[in-house]
Amino acid sequence: MMWFRLLLMNRGVGLREVPRALVITLLAIVSLPFQWINDFIVFLRLRKTAPLKDPVFIIGHWRSGTTFLHYLMAKDPQFGFLDYYNAFFPNLALAGGSWLRKTLTPLMPQRRPQDNIELQMTLPTEEENPLATRSLRSASHSFFFPSNEAFFKKYAVFEGTSGREKHLWKKAYKYLMKRISVVHPGKWLLIKNPHNTGRVRELMEIFPRARFIHIYRNPYDIFPSTKLMYDRVVTTQFLHDFSDEQVNDKIIYYYKKVMKRYFNTRSEIPKDQLVEVKFEDFEKDPMAAIKNIYRTFDINLDPVARDNMQAYIDQVRSYKKNIHVLDDRLKKRVGREWNFGFEKLGYTA
Repeated sequence: MMWFRLLLMNRGVGLREVPRALVITLLAIVSLPFQWINDFIVFLRLRKTAPLKDPVFIIGHWRSGTTFLHYLMAKDPQFGFLDYYNAFFPNLALAGGSWLRKTLTPLMPQRRPQDNIELQMTLPTEEENPLATRSLRSASHSFFFPSNEAFFKKYAVFEGTSGREKHLWKKAYKYLMKRISVVHPGKWLLIKNPHNTGRVRELMEIFPRARFIHIYRNPYDIFPSTKLMYDRVVTTQFLHDFSDEQVNDKIIYYYKKVMKRYFNTRSEIPKDQLVEVKFEDFEKDPMAAIKNIYRTFDINLDPVARDNMQAYIDQVRSYKKNIHVLDDRLKKRVGREWNFGFEKLGYTA
């Protein structure tokens, strides 16, 4: 089982995380028969599913506005997406059906801890969680086991990745896209994942006609917002003991690795398959950005989709962002170590 292989590869968990690891182990064992049933249902449905259309990928560093853009574009009925139910219960969702969805819905928080954004089982989310659940080839394993950066290096920025490992990652990722399409047959997949920001080359090799929307934000805002996400969410999932200063180092390191690889590979995306969106402009006028995206990608923005999006914009207009304060020491470090990001994206360090 994947879970036991991860434990062996990471030499177990920290002492404080033993109780949680035992719970995960128990759930993995108890749910195994249901996972087999779920996989059989997927197998049957995949035989009837139309070939994959190259997806639209929303990319950008964590806390750059990717979720807002994802939620907004998902209001267009021509797009299919991975929802929270299928993302967090990928081995059980189809077998459990509507009964399991209804049972789990009351247990789900209504807001994200890091930014108070709405959560629902039916809303779109990232595909990295099911990739991590079903594969050893996910960068997220370096979140769960923070002392082991091998997963991040190999499968977020493809450093030290062998030809076979890269081939197996592509195979696992394409299969995941097919599983998502089972839930949305015939629809154009809209995929959002900050990890994909460093995977442009590999995604283009799988999907040569994929479209990419890169949303970016001032690095001085990225760091404190990402740190808050770690403090409220990511560290609660750590299975290794990890200090606050180590978390700061990880955030600095991830930005450098992911964004440098993006800058080094974005020229490989044809001009009509890439749109860059400045978060500060998008926040002021979301529909202007949407119209530019649809125009560049030659996608029809019909009245139903436009009205759905505008209704969502009106709904969240009163949303209040967290106010972040970056102390002088960290601000100097961000300005120094992320200076390349300021320059490439047109901000002042």
